[in-house]
Amino acid sequence: MRQLSRNVVVTAALCGLVAARWLLPYARSTVTMTTPRGEIRVAMVGPTAPTGETSIGRDFVYDGLLLEWTATGGRRLTTEGATRVLDLVWLDAESRTVAVFTGATPCRARPCRSYELGGIDRAVMSLALPYGDAQRLGIGPGALVRRASPKGP
Repeated sequence: MRQLSRNVVVTAALCGLVAARWLLPYARSTVTMTTPRGEIRVAMVGPTAPTGETSIGRDFVYDGLLLEWTATGGRRLTTEGATRVLDLVWLDAESRTVAVFTGATPCRARPCRSYELGGIDRAVMSLALPYGDAQRLGIGPGALVRRASPKGP
């Protein structure tokens, strides 16, 4: 009985460590973004080197994901591994929206569709939001979506 209890405790501890390792980057890497119709809290992914295509297939705990790149060019996104329909938003260095794709469906089998729109070569960031949130937040071509200023005392 004592051996069984010890095994249960060790297993629970290992599961907790795995969960913490997966969620900790989200807790440390979040930012508030201002949109034309309010603020959203997003988990940051990156900065990443431009590889031509980035998969955004992960669930998110906050209002969305913010992907940043170290240089411009080749900002194709896929929804490999995604669990929900998404809105994809590409932002330039001045935080202006250069492209929006609404209704990106999860990819369940390879090869996955690559979402690439005109103007994304200027993008340095992308947002992945739940489907419909881009319209609800007033995010369209030319809209400003920037990091919120820290609120001080």
